[in-house]
Parts: sequence; C-alpha cells; structure tokens
Amino acid sequence: MRKSSLTKDQTASLLQELRVVEEKLEAAVKSKSFFKEQWARAVREIHRIKSEKQHAIQIHIRDSKEQLKNLGLVKFLGDGQTELREDQSLLQELRQEIYKAQEGSDKPPPPPDSVSSHHNRHSGGDTNQQTYDSPRVAANGSSYMLAQEMLGVQEETERSIQALVEERDTLLRTGSYSIEDTVIVKLNQEIRSLLGQAYS
Repeated sequence: MRKSSLTKDQTASLLQELRVVEEKLEAAVKSKSFFKEQWARAVREIHRIKSEKQHAIQIHIRDSKEQLKNLGLVKFLGDGQTELREDQSLLQELRQEIYKAQEGSDKPPPPPDSVSSHHNRHSGGDTNQQTYDSPRVAANGSSYMLAQEMLGVQEETERSIQALVEERDTLLRTGSYSIEDTVIVKLNQEIRSLLGQAYS
C-alpha cells in the first residue's frame, strides 16, 4: 500500500480551516458569556426596579395613612373647637341668667333690725306686717349670695375647661400625640366631666 501524503498546500489549507473553526468557537463562547452577563444584568435591573417600586408603594401607603390620620385629627380639632364655642355660648347664657337673677339685688339687704324699726314706725308696731316682710328680705339676701356663689363656680369651671382644652390642643399640635393616646383620652374625659358638672 502506498501511504497518502498531504501536500504543503493541503496542510496549510487544513490548518487555515482549523483556525477558522477555533475562531468561530471562541466567538461563540464569548457571545454566550456576553449574553449570560447581559441576562444577569437584566435580572438585577428588574429586581432593582421591583424593589424600588415596592418601596415607593410602601411610602405612599404610609403617607396616605398619615394624611388620613391628620384629616381625622383636623376633624377632631374642628369638632372640639365647635363644641368649645357652643359651651362658651351656653356659659354666657347661664351667666346672663345669673345676672338677671341679681337684678334688684345688687345692694346687700338692710339689716333686719332697721327693717323692723322702719315697719314698726309706719305700722304702729304691727307684728304681722314685720313677720311678713322679714322672710322676704332674707330671701332676697339669700338669692343674692346664691347668685354670687354660682357665678364664681361657673367662672372657675370655665377657666378649668379652657386650660384643659389648651393643654390638649398643645399636645396634639406637637405631632407626638394622637387622639388615641392615654393622656389625650384622660384630658377629654376631664373636659367632659367638667362640662357635665357645669350644666348639671
């Protein structure tokens, strides 16, 4: 048998084809690596966008809750101011009624002895007339003292209510307290209690 041998041209041609194949293989490997890297980058970008979107949604939800809470607080404060104005109006009406009860009783009633002497001089010592007038004079004096006492109590109660309302509103305006906090609840209870005492 004769051994076949390759010519130099054939050998060179085969080597050239081998280099071409190797280059294509290397290019394919690089391309695969490139696309793999691009795919990983795309996955990371999608994850980042998803995380940012979730974070933005959480912030939006939190802000919405704060807005709703603030709206509720504003409504509560508005209602409180309205109730305070109504309470002040009622206090003013009560004060006017007390002033009306004082009409005709601004001066303390004269002593019973002078009243008795006056009636004795003009009625010739009529004991029946003296007995009739003395209780009326005493009643006028009692009404005057009662009106003064009621006025003092109402003014003190009004000052206490206003002080509690101002304390409550100041705490709420700080933003550190809400209407559900124990200290605010207690202040509201004290305010209602004083209002109940004032108009009971």
